[in-house]
Amino acid sequence: MESPVEEKSKELIEEALKEASQKNKWLFWVSLTTTLMAILAALVGLNSELYVTKTILNKNDAVLTQNKASDMWGYYQAKVIRENMYTIAYDITKNEKFKAQSQRYNKEKQQIKQDAQKLEQKVEEFQKESDHNFEKHHRFLIAQIVIQLSIAVASISAITRRKIFWYVSLLSFTAGLLIFLVEVL
Repeated sequence: MESPVEEKSKELIEEALKEASQKNKWLFWVSLTTTLMAILAALVGLNSELYVTKTILNKNDAVLTQNKASDMWGYYQAKVIRENMYTIAYDITKNEKFKAQSQRYNKEKQQIKQDAQKLEQKVEEFQKESDHNFEKHHRFLIAQIVIQLSIAVASISAITRRKIFWYVSLLSFTAGLLIFLVEVL
């Protein structure tokens, strides 16, 4: 038969082992959720970088297209100058050859003007797409920061062994996840 001291000692030891087991389970869940948070943070960061790359490419396309449009407008101006020269020559000489040349340049400049305007529309489209991608990059960046903060708070909960920090980290992780999902979907 056990003495009351031995019996009480066994109860205390069993309670301590049970409590330690529960803490280890809790730390397992903290570790698992922190790992999931880190994986999502990496995915969000990847998407953020994808959109910043798209932004840069769109800006580059806008600049190249604007250069083409500027060249086209220069070509247009050259046609206008030639048309004016032949119009003046016709007005002075009344030579039909000059009038025909003036009309030819007038027709050519109209097509060049349309082409230049189309290029400028493309520039606007590239700019709008670039702005859109930059905004998406910003929202992914915000989601990534929120998720990284949740990882830091989860780490604090493991170090201090206080569940309240883990719950806060889960809450902030959910906010970051929602921001991410809104952008993806």
